[in-house]
Amino acid sequence: MKKIVLLITCLAVAGGVFAQAQKGIETLKIKTSIEPCPICKKRVEDYFKREPGITYLNVNTHTKLVTVKYYTDRNTAPNLRTAIANLGYDADTVTANADSYARLPPCCKKGGMAAMKKQRSQH
Repeated sequence: MKKIVLLITCLAVAGGVFAQAQKGIETLKIKTSIEPCPICKKRVEDYFKREPGITYLNVNTHTKLVTVKYYTDRNTAPNLRTAIANLGYDADTVTANADSYARLPPCCKKGGMAAMKKQRSQH
């Protein structure tokens, strides 16, 4: 009887270890329409704090690239692209949500930082 209990315990532990090994972490690089602006960067960072399964986030506003590492059993690449689009930015082939884009500050809209710099230089 003790051998059977020990065998069942060993199988349960091995099954748990195997299940943990099945959880994958994927890295996704998303080309966005984000502007080189600290407000844009903070908006994305704050939003992704609420996304499930995120283990790493890097928002590079100069290259317009968002790098995300996430647990594949808790999130998906299409969901992460949609999250960025719902913030008002294009994400790879997913177009920005029009209502969200309209609510972006002027500096965060496409060409917004360049337009603001040009406007400042004219004064």
